[in-house]
Amino acid sequence: TLPTSSTNASTGNTSTTAQNQGINELKEVVVTGTRIYIPGLHSISPVTSINANAIASTGLTTIEDVLNQLPQVTADQGAMLSNGATGTATVNLRDLGANRTLVLVNGRRLMPGTAGGSAADINMIPAALVQRVDVLTGGASAVYGADAVAGVVNFVMKDNFQGFEIDANASAYQHSQHQGYYGTFAPAAGYGSAPSSTWDGGEKDLTFIMGSNFAGGKGNATVYLSYRKSQPVLQASRDFSRCTLSTNGKGVVSCSGSSTTPTGGYFFSNPPGMNGYDFAAYTGKQQVDQATGQFVPFTSLYNYGASNYYIRPDERWNGGYFAHYNVDDNHQVYSEFMMMTDHTHAQIAPSGAFLASGLGVNPVTGIPDGGWAINCNNPLLSPQEQQTMCQGATAGEASIFFGRRNVEGGYRSDDLAHTAFRMVIGSKGNITDNLTYNAYIQEGLTLSQENYQNDVSKTKLNYAMNDVMQNGQVICAANANGANGAPGCVPYDIWGLGSTQISPQTLINQGVITAAGLPSQASVNYITTPGLHEARSEERIYHADFTWDGTSAGWKLPSANEGLVANFGAEYREEFTSFRPDIEFITGDLAGQGGKTLPLKGAYSVKEAFVEARLPLVQDKPFAKEISINPGYRYSKYDLGFSTSTYKLMADWSPNSDIRFRGGYNRAVRAPSISELYSTRTVGLDGSEDPCATTGFGSPPSYLTGSALAQRKSQCLSHGVTAAQFGAVGMPGNPAGQYNGFIGGNPNLKPETADTYTVGAVFTPTFLPNFSATLDYYDIRIDHVIGSYGANLIVNQCIIDNSPFFCNLVHRDTSGSIWLSQSGYVIDTLNNLGYLEERGIDVASQYRQSLGRWGALDLSFNGTFVGSFLTEPYPAAAGRPASGVYNCAGYYGATCGNPLPKWRHTLTATWETPVRSLDVTARWRHFGNTEIDTANPSPLLKGNFQKSYQWTGTRDYLDLSANYMVFRGVEMLVGVDNVLDKDPPVLPTTALGAGAFNGNTYPQVYDTLGRYMFVNIKADF
Repeated sequence: TLPTSSTNASTGNTSTTAQNQGINELKEVVVTGTRIYIPGLHSISPVTSINANAIASTGLTTIEDVLNQLPQVTADQGAMLSNGATGTATVNLRDLGANRTLVLVNGRRLMPGTAGGSAADINMIPAALVQRVDVLTGGASAVYGADAVAGVVNFVMKDNFQGFEIDANASAYQHSQHQGYYGTFAPAAGYGSAPSSTWDGGEKDLTFIMGSNFAGGKGNATVYLSYRKSQPVLQASRDFSRCTLSTNGKGVVSCSGSSTTPTGGYFFSNPPGMNGYDFAAYTGKQQVDQATGQFVPFTSLYNYGASNYYIRPDERWNGGYFAHYNVDDNHQVYSEFMMMTDHTHAQIAPSGAFLASGLGVNPVTGIPDGGWAINCNNPLLSPQEQQTMCQGATAGEASIFFGRRNVEGGYRSDDLAHTAFRMVIGSKGNITDNLTYNAYIQEGLTLSQENYQNDVSKTKLNYAMNDVMQNGQVICAANANGANGAPGCVPYDIWGLGSTQISPQTLINQGVITAAGLPSQASVNYITTPGLHEARSEERIYHADFTWDGTSAGWKLPSANEGLVANFGAEYREEFTSFRPDIEFITGDLAGQGGKTLPLKGAYSVKEAFVEARLPLVQDKPFAKEISINPGYRYSKYDLGFSTSTYKLMADWSPNSDIRFRGGYNRAVRAPSISELYSTRTVGLDGSEDPCATTGFGSPPSYLTGSALAQRKSQCLSHGVTAAQFGAVGMPGNPAGQYNGFIGGNPNLKPETADTYTVGAVFTPTFLPNFSATLDYYDIRIDHVIGSYGANLIVNQCIIDNSPFFCNLVHRDTSGSIWLSQSGYVIDTLNNLGYLEERGIDVASQYRQSLGRWGALDLSFNGTFVGSFLTEPYPAAAGRPASGVYNCAGYYGATCGNPLPKWRHTLTATWETPVRSLDVTARWRHFGNTEIDTANPSPLLKGNFQKSYQWTGTRDYLDLSANYMVFRGVEMLVGVDNVLDKDPPVLPTTALGAGAFNGNTYPQVYDTLGRYMFVNIKADF
């Protein structure tokens, strides 16, 4: 028979009482947050638990989607990210970061999911195998070790199964376009309309579970195999994401996009003899008229958003087993094996010759300037193009600042593959009547591979655009006169059909262009280059702990019925990482990557000893049904040269059976990850703004006038910008909101430390026997936060607040820019910074009411109020300005990241109808309003914003499902999430490059794609 389950009304934790003989007769109650196992133990730490039925009722087959519906969880990596996706799924408690959330499986660590990181990939967890999920928010490092700063997510798996089960799921999204305010922009911009109604995002998931007792009931083995496949959804399929939305200086919303277009744009030149770009010949942005080969005023942007994925295509296999065998009545051996292989594609717009990503060199200074080097005697140039770029020169070289999409080469496709294995072998049992043990060895291995297709080689592009005429043939200059400097090079003609030196038909015959006058397939094939990297991450753990119960030995207080229980032990953990990119990534040769991707190799180990105790002080006395304390301590010594001490003191008091008060203090730590310690420093994309750059070519920042403009000019001139550069066409802002940072690791990092305080109450009123409620206040403060200041903060502190410390971190190139070339950047490497502190309240309740002949009604409520989310980006110190603090509770944006509403809740009602085996569930999910962070009054955040995206607005979702037992052993669940087809907040700005922003919204946060319809059939044999 299957194990029976019961729910502890005071905590929501589920205890499992096995039916087998031997050690299972101990009837352990496993409570997340402590290693002490005692029958009837109540959780002192606040724990939210989700059982298998609650998971199934959502219809969701991915664990990250299930967890993201919890008010305590903020969206992180998942299936609805494309640009910037790692292919993993992570959980982020309290919005404090996935790297500060420790993930456990049956109380043991789940290994890191990416090279050099610490966040686990919960794609490893098949939803159908989960018996329950315990979410403990708040520090737990004294019990589980480092990384449990924000809390712990513990997946308790079905590991004692008997029988055979098939769990089959199918789902899809249905959306009716509302064609409202934002739905009008794409058609008006010539991008067409989204389909009026769509069915897409189809997904199928199939899991087989088989389990059996063996050896006369002494052992059990449970094996599983699951397969999941999902179809992609493009942003073009929704009216609010069909084009990339932006606003002008007056807040008018329109379709925007990239200035890197199929016809090119921003043709500014740095000809021979010039010490910079020459903008005197023309004042506006330029593009190529393909028919004439002439530079004409720039009139269009490239709609890059439509080709991006909302949901990536994904195929995943999971398999494994859980087994145990009772050697005798006192000793059990056990083993776990889990395996996952996942393959997904992230698609984004085509690559190309991006602005400021070229290999051009200033002819006078010899300094790389981010332009593209073009020989002035190039036969593919029309006279007008040559005159414009080279100012009449017939020889030499000009460095051209422009961007051109390689649309002929197709979309960039990031092929991401992960294979992971996790193995546990252990033994547990009784040494004496009072002493038990648990010892195990655990190995976790993650192998990943990224194959980035359809990118463009900067080196090959530079070769292919520098061409000469030889014997009537246009060839690459590097191969002229018998040289072979660029093997296989084919001239890349993007200059239109206006050249007088050679006819279009000749170019067609020579394979340089197509009949339409576009670059030939041969030239596209030459410049198109893939990038590949492989990674390996390994975690090894040796663990042993012992639990001693002093009750029968008399180790108890006279005022208590139960005695001291202590758990103590030791653990040794090793972490290894290697990351191996190919030469294209290492050299930064791929134009669509924003910088170099460098190798990483590192390892560390930690030796730990720990002890935890529970001591009842008073039991079964007046006004003290129970008073107990739960202290703990862990000492950790890292081979990195530091050691840490973590500890806790928890206490609870039950005056009677109706109410219990609980609270305590936890000291937690997070050691720096391998990538944080050892990542090589390099120039890459970092910030999203520059207060000194022009917002339009030849005009100063459009949001400043009068004295404010004069003040800004004075500030910029004091910090590296010349009078000729400020407000000039030569120092434009990046149209994609991407600026350079000098970023990377720091081997001198020290661990983060966190102090967590919790105070709460558990209500189980005897006058309402089927009701329970919890109310818990939490305060989590993390000091010495590992992170970077942020390029935006550095630049603003320098320019606006005149801070010498931060101005020393701003390095402008010869044009005054921090993005036009690799010489312009902001130093923003990792350091131990200030603090994060979050305070809030969790509320949860459960109630069951019999309806007589009408069945029964089950109600559950889970809500979180975030009172404050404070960030001190840097502590006060010599040379730095006075430290400041900003509050992200209730805000979203480039600095605050994902929307963090002050209030979220989920209310679930299940009606057990009088119809045999039919249950109907309704769920109300509420997501509170948030405001753009630049509207925050803090001097560190406040800035310019438009009313059109000041607020996200609240979102309320209605979910409905029905579960029916078709016949004995076969159940069917059907349902719809987001029944009312609510659109997500549509945010018309391209400056929100933080968190999970994608497709004009936050698709990992909100229900973005419409109604989610699902059917599940479960058959037990």
